Amino acid sequence: MKKAVLILFVISLGFICYYLNPEEALPQNIHIDKLVVLKSKRLLQAYSKGDLVKSYKISLGGNPKLVIKYVKMTIKHQKASIS
Repeated sequence: MKKAVLILFVISLGFICYYLNPEEALPQNIHIDKLVVLKSKRLLQAYSKGDLVKSYKISLGGNPKLVIKYVKMTIKHQKASIS
């Protein structure tokens, strides 16, 4: 019983530490001009002026289908508008 409580405590502590450690925010003056999705690696990469700015792990489900859609995006201050 004590071992189960200890394991539950350690797992809970791990989740709390994970959620209290936020990701580093992008600087306010960054303009993202290109987003790339690497489906096999399950990554979304954000580029600014050709340089990789940030990479995010993404979830696509068990068997993602190939859908290619090109959109012009403008991202300012963590908000996106698609035109």
